[in-house]
Amino acid sequence: MGYWDMETLSGWMLKDFSKNNNNWNIFWWIAVWWISWIRWKAIAFDWVDDYLSMPPAVNDMSTSTYKTLSFWAKLKSNEGSFYISFADRIQDYKDSGWFSFGNGYVKLEYYPLGATVESFYYNIPDFKTDTWYNCTYVYKSWWNTSIYLNGLKVAEWIYTVNDIQTKVFNIGRQDNKGVIFKKGSVDEVRVYNRALSDAEISVLYNSYK
Repeated sequence: MGYWDMETLSGWMLKDFSKNNNNWNIFWWIAVWWISWIRWKAIAFDWVDDYLSMPPAVNDMSTSTYKTLSFWAKLKSNEGSFYISFADRIQDYKDSGWFSFGNGYVKLEYYPLGATVESFYYNIPDFKTDTWYNCTYVYKSWWNTSIYLNGLKVAEWIYTVNDIQTKVFNIGRQDNKGVIFKKGSVDEVRVYNRALSDAEISVLYNSYK
């Protein structure tokens, strides 16, 4: 579905290298906070008003199909968490989802319409700030979600939750209303319209070493 190196810009767009034309709109000038790694340059968000948003016309992040989201993230000691979200926020936070990478944890939250929020939380042992982590989230329809860190599966949840039908995908803010912005650095974002296998995730992680 998309691959973004977080450094190749065309005006106010971040280029998609998957040839699917899923370019990101850039809101505010986040690029001036570029930092080195994991390949060439990454983007740092300032917690104030910086974010990326993919136009709905070329995107579908609904949870009715299999998905894999992979990215590299790093937090400093004064940075609490970082969001990659798929959210329409039709009312309150409903029809939304968030993948949060925080100081010592990863968290996944779903808030479907007509249902209560579902939260899945994993504590990262010996978490280190100023260190890059490869995070991969695999969604297998409404019944199975797995989290991988640095190429290894660390958590899996079996559950039943209503589908999220959103077509909006953001980096750096919690929802489509832009109420909560987040701080952190991110690089090498990939989204697939299928569930990658354990072996594929390991190969992808090791390709950056």
